[in-house]
Amino acid sequence: MVICGLLLLAAVVVVLLASRGTFNAMMMFPHVFGGIVSIVALLTLLKARGVLWKRRVALVAAVIVVAIAGPVVHMRTFVRSLELKEQRALDALAGGVAPEIPFLASFNLEAKVRSPLGFESRGRVTLVNFWSTSCSACVTEFPELKKLWSEYGDVGLDVIGVTKLYDTGEEPQAELDHIREFLDYYGLEYPSLVGQGDSPAHRDYRVASLPSSVLIDRDGTVLAYGAGVPGGTRLMEQARELLSDRR
Repeated sequence: MVICGLLLLAAVVVVLLASRGTFNAMMMFPHVFGGIVSIVALLTLLKARGVLWKRRVALVAAVIVVAIAGPVVHMRTFVRSLELKEQRALDALAGGVAPEIPFLASFNLEAKVRSPLGFESRGRVTLVNFWSTSCSACVTEFPELKKLWSEYGDVGLDVIGVTKLYDTGEEPQAELDHIREFLDYYGLEYPSLVGQGDSPAHRDYRVASLPSSVLIDRDGTVLAYGAGVPGGTRLMEQARELLSDRR
């Protein structure tokens, strides 16, 4: 019973932390912990002796409810946090000219393009996707980004990935080599830019989470902002709608 009580207390703590947005959406801790709590609590209660069945049932129900609440609260809180990040970015960027993107290095970009990259004179719809090599959620977007670029690249769409040096302890060139290998491994052939560690682009585009995406119109104005994978998916659909008449 003591073990069961401690597990219940720990589960309550996890729910409270999840409600404060402590856990990233891709972190499985609340989900794994909830499952472990349920299993251990059930086994403990089933083996306990001298416990009234009503009290046993009540404790089992309490542990299961709290264990399930952790992941549910976690996901709802994280979705809400993404919505707030999107709104703050839109308040600052929507309708204005998309900030230029300074870059230290580029891959798959036309040789004539020099830093910083601007959008006012490009005359193309552009989807800018901020990502990093350590972001598993970013990787889940790659197939759809590749598909979007393949389908609409010839009719006026640019997809541009933006990352930066993250001070991994390696020499800058070693980190750039790692990024090149990463791009090759995932077959990302659309242009990718790499900024300095204090990347002004991440600051100017209000990047508060990864992945984040920005949809830019043909005249260089910011149309929409998407935080997280759901936001990126929404922007890809908007890009398709903008270019559907050109296919």
